[in-house]
Amino acid sequence: MSEERKEEHLYNFTGEKAGMQGVDKAEVNRVIHEATKDSDFYKQQITRDSQIQEKIASMQVEIDQFFAQGESHIRRFREEVEAKTAEIEGKRVLSETWIHVDMDMFYAAVEIRDQPELRELPVAVGGMNMVCTANYVARKFGVRSAMPGFIAKKLCPELVFVGLHFDKYKEIAGQVRDILKDYDPEFESMGLDEAHLWVTPCLTARGMDNDEGRQELAREIRRRIFEKTQLTASAGIGSNKMLAKIGTDINKPDGQFYLPPDRDQIVAFIAGQNVRKIPGIGKVSEKILNELGISTCAEILSERLKLFAVFSPNSFDFFLASALGISSTQHPTEVEDQKSISVSKTFRATEDIQELESRLGKFCKEVAEELQSKGAAFKTVTVFYKTAKFESKSK
Repeated sequence: MSEERKEEHLYNFTGEKAGMQGVDKAEVNRVIHEATKDSDFYKQQITRDSQIQEKIASMQVEIDQFFAQGESHIRRFREEVEAKTAEIEGKRVLSETWIHVDMDMFYAAVEIRDQPELRELPVAVGGMNMVCTANYVARKFGVRSAMPGFIAKKLCPELVFVGLHFDKYKEIAGQVRDILKDYDPEFESMGLDEAHLWVTPCLTARGMDNDEGRQELAREIRRRIFEKTQLTASAGIGSNKMLAKIGTDINKPDGQFYLPPDRDQIVAFIAGQNVRKIPGIGKVSEKILNELGISTCAEILSERLKLFAVFSPNSFDFFLASALGISSTQHPTEVEDQKSISVSKTFRATEDIQELESRLGKFCKEVAEELQSKGAAFKTVTVFYKTAKFESKSK
């Protein structure tokens, strides 16, 4: 096995992102490996991966010990797992409708709208230090957000970089939010470009709470967004937040996906999903699950006794509920339910204290505005940062 294949899990590349189906993952990993193998980033990833491998090895020992304790022991815990499965299944709600709205390649789409000559070209918003987002032409080469620009350029030599214009993006996001409020005044914003909408009351009020009505409401929202901004949005429609979010990616760009509120259809749909599709499962969790022989939601269910043996009760419940297609169907009932508010940006390494202070000031302003809008208060402020050597620290 080649060196880059052995170490491909070190790289922040996943083919699960919309527009990246069919990308040659092995080739992308080869390019990333060649570009980073002597860098501080690579050294930091090696250190981090070593820690993850130690954790996986420890988990594997726990699993072996668990299953070595005899059939009566295993039977007792299997009954406990089955009871937990039934308990979570009892929390399934099919009477609500959520729509997840996601602006297609938002930053790139704004720049292409304003510079139509870029439409057929591979475009990335950002620079040689970092890609913030890329259009679908560029994604076919493996270029994606949170990728260093110099690597993106190696993957796609014809890539065109466009600078960031956050004030413009925030203005357009405000226009979109004004539309979303008409359908759910309490919608949950997830950055500038996506949102969760609980639309059951809207559907009921309009007499549209049926299969066609739910889909028509999503089409109406997307149509209004395009008429106002000349930008496309995609949507997922499901009976809970998670299903709606997963569905959003399926027919991107400028499309929508509807998963009917039917238990059998939901379970069949979620079974085939890669674990990385589950909101809350990132690169590290995916790596651990894969090493334990789990890559799909169906395998979470079939191997749930193994997960029960090594994960905390909260993590186990999360994995199990996700694999059953069960998730939240309500907005947080109180401000206290939301544990944190955060804002983050990736930018080039700098020792310029004035620039760092300016960025911190902007972050504070954004967080303060959101706190004010929610009528919330805070008791702790934490700054997370990553050094030029890719070491993560907090204060």
